[in-house]
Amino acid sequence: MLEELKKTKHLKLLTPTARFTENIGIVRQANNQNRQKHLFHERLVFSFLAFRSRKNLTASLREICRETGLHPNTARAAIGNLTGAVTQQGGKWIAVEPPEGWFRRRTVAHPFEHWSDSYSYTTLFLPRKGAKILHEGKSRKFGLNHAAVFSLILSRSRQSGGIVRNFTFAGLATMLGLNSKTVKTVVDDLVKVGLVHREAVGRSSDLILFPLTDEHLALFQPTPKREKSVSAEQPVQPTPTAYILKGDDYDDYRLVCKPLMPQKYAEEAIRSARRLGIDIDGFEARLARARKCHENNVASGKVTTGNFGVYFTRWLQTEVDRRERQERQEQEIERHQAYQETPEGKAAEAQRRKAIAADPLHREHTVSEQSILARVRFSEAPLMNLREVDKFTAALRRHIKEYLAPKHLPTQKEVDATATLHHRILAAALKKLNHYYQQSVLATGDQFREAIDDVIRQHVEGMKPLGAKAANGKGAETGLEVAHA
Repeated sequence: MLEELKKTKHLKLLTPTARFTENIGIVRQANNQNRQKHLFHERLVFSFLAFRSRKNLTASLREICRETGLHPNTARAAIGNLTGAVTQQGGKWIAVEPPEGWFRRRTVAHPFEHWSDSYSYTTLFLPRKGAKILHEGKSRKFGLNHAAVFSLILSRSRQSGGIVRNFTFAGLATMLGLNSKTVKTVVDDLVKVGLVHREAVGRSSDLILFPLTDEHLALFQPTPKREKSVSAEQPVQPTPTAYILKGDDYDDYRLVCKPLMPQKYAEEAIRSARRLGIDIDGFEARLARARKCHENNVASGKVTTGNFGVYFTRWLQTEVDRRERQERQEQEIERHQAYQETPEGKAAEAQRRKAIAADPLHREHTVSEQSILARVRFSEAPLMNLREVDKFTAALRRHIKEYLAPKHLPTQKEVDATATLHHRILAAALKKLNHYYQQSVLATGDQFREAIDDVIRQHVEGMKPLGAKAANGKGAETGLEVAHA
């Protein structure tokens, strides 16, 4: 099955981490967008641009839409949310190495040609434009979501003999960044068209992949045909151009480049080697590795010209760019640390911490007893205030656990989801009461509970308010009336 699909158009869909989801969610919230809706779009756009940046290629918005199948408004919004991971060159977009921890690292130990090669990925087989699923006289578009779900199922099935066991819609949705209802509809379509068979096993399901037919393959984009050039048969040819040796410490470098590229590219490579401090042994090792990768690219049809000089100089330049970026970051950290030791720096840091404490939605603000009691007074007795804060936060945490229980999350995911939702609700509730911050008159416990309920109603779909009457008509031991899920 995989060999047949390799003849279709595909790209590497990088595997995101929880940090990627959280960072994109924060940017979306700042842009007044839904934090969780279709994070797959940002993942797809970045993966596509990363794939092109391997060849130092940029892409316009139109090219991104054409190659990924996204609507221009969707692609534009995704680019806007990828702050710090994409940049413009000549009016077009290109991916840069993303912040650490955004994507899962591969466990392979060998050096990589490009930074994107160090991340794990799923091969995404792209849908053909206008492809339709036909079933009982009805047709439905076979779109990007169908291709993404099928590609993930295929990837998982390869690890378990063609069967995906203990599959859930919510689990697939989390891995892809899609809505679980969308995933359910897509899986139903894949079953109808005969790509997979689904067998329910308790609360989960097993998926079995069927052999691909010509009708199935027609749903995916074919790989564009390329005419093989002479260079495709002979990837790297000796260069007849005369070399001029300069009698310096780098003539040995020129001699190893001479059979492979014109001297102008060799000089560029030598400048990069000097910048990186690479000795002749390291230079030859990089040259051999780059030559092997270049020949593989030509043989596979990824490139049709054998300009190895350009390829090698770009490879080394990528390493130079990475080194310079790291040095700039280190210098910036040193400057910042030195500035923090000055009176001006200490005053600025104190002002920054004051601003963080005054804004519950600041990304560095931690909801704590102090931040709550700076806005809410439960009792005139200080010790009673602390006890009431503990009761409020503990009741909310139990309420969230009851809300998450039907989702049957793995233990660690449930712990993470509970902590994240707990912080979001409390921070948003404190923001509603922020006009009480450090005032002589503070909000009451009832006002705090009402603010929490407002946040739950507005932002947490399906969760009952914290103040709703319990099934037995009694409130929680704190005086809060916590609803049962």
